[in-house]
Amino acid sequence: MQQKPAIWAPGLVSGSNLRPGLSAYWPIWAGSGDAVTDLTGTVANGEFVGTPSWIPEGLALNGTTDAVKLDNIPAMNVGLGDFTLHTVANYNASFPSNNTIFAHGRFNDGFILYEAFGGLRFFAEGFSVTFGSTLNASDPIRAGFAWVTVTRQNDQMAAYINGLPAALRTDSISGFSRDISTTRNSWIGARDSSAGGTAERCLNGNVASVAFWDRALATGEVIALFLDRWPLLTKRVFTPFWESASSVDKHYNLYTGKGSLNDVDFDTIVAEYPEGTATGDYIGLDPGVSSTYTLVLRPEIDGLETPDISAITEFVTDGSGEWVGLRPDPVQGFSGQAIAGGIIRLTWNHRIYDGATPDDFLISYGTTPSASGSTTTVTYDGAKKYTEDITLSDGVTYWFRLQARDGSILSASRVIGGIAADATAPSAPTVTIATTWQTLPQ
Repeated sequence: MQQKPAIWAPGLVSGSNLRPGLSAYWPIWAGSGDAVTDLTGTVANGEFVGTPSWIPEGLALNGTTDAVKLDNIPAMNVGLGDFTLHTVANYNASFPSNNTIFAHGRFNDGFILYEAFGGLRFFAEGFSVTFGSTLNASDPIRAGFAWVTVTRQNDQMAAYINGLPAALRTDSISGFSRDISTTRNSWIGARDSSAGGTAERCLNGNVASVAFWDRALATGEVIALFLDRWPLLTKRVFTPFWESASSVDKHYNLYTGKGSLNDVDFDTIVAEYPEGTATGDYIGLDPGVSSTYTLVLRPEIDGLETPDISAITEFVTDGSGEWVGLRPDPVQGFSGQAIAGGIIRLTWNHRIYDGATPDDFLISYGTTPSASGSTTTVTYDGAKKYTEDITLSDGVTYWFRLQARDGSILSASRVIGGIAADATAPSAPTVTIATTWQTLPQ
């Protein structure tokens, strides 16, 4: 008799981890009309300029007259503060200093993200950084839609393409202030003209979404945005980042695929589970021999599915087509911190719900978000908090994958990163408490 795969999941979620600080979000999905809608409800919707055309993934812009015009957006006037700009777009053609993806005003009065100097360039109030490579047919942003993210935290810039950190190249820093503030229009697919109110440097390409936060997203959050690729490309109707307070119908949708996460069919819901479900049995899978199957849960709220993954797990069959054992429950509260001497300290908790008792924990780590290259193990010692110190190369950024393991059977994984090892981090101070006393007379 085959064992039915059991899926563990936390409570129903709807992207609340990405909601804090979200100031504007335009998922360009309507498919008709002459405007795009901000789903935060806090800034203005965008109106078409020229004749942008709808495509399955979003909007196609012609590079000369097409753009989406927005009002001035005070929420983007972050001053000297932290922020994140995230776009999903591509180019049809490469023109020097052209192809603006998004602009809040202009390069010297606000900020813009565009193509220039053999790559992508973020220019804000005279401060600019260039990243990525010369745009050609093999580049992600030309070959298909690219997830481009720019952050500023404590005056330090970072950039990501498709969830991976992109090296920043030396660029000019003029005498302008980096205090971001403008009264100009914002634009999708163009920047504001010097006279104001009209588009210039228009995008020859396509745009699927734009989002802005008044904080710097962590690397793990940027990776999460990239992993939400399927609903964007299939244009599934969903509520991306938040949950309606008036929600009345909440449940999980189950998707499956033979192979890895990339093989999951996100167009076919194979089962549904009610809100609050902690485990769910699925008996519709017809397993083959010596195969791997990936199962993914996503929440649906009032008929709108979010792109969040509430739970993901893989199951393996042996040469007879039987499921290979009961899997351990996954770890909880996995986190990491750089401490003195190039050490990264990992902490997590574990308790057993319905899974097998682990023998140990497998930690995989490396310098890419796949968290591969090296491994270490920690012996299982009951339900408690665990700590493991790993000494790594100074200045190098690492990602970590953690799984509970029973023999050769692994739990669903938890991934964190990137965390930079820092050999110069200060050690914890030594605290000495001195006390004095005297004998009181009787």
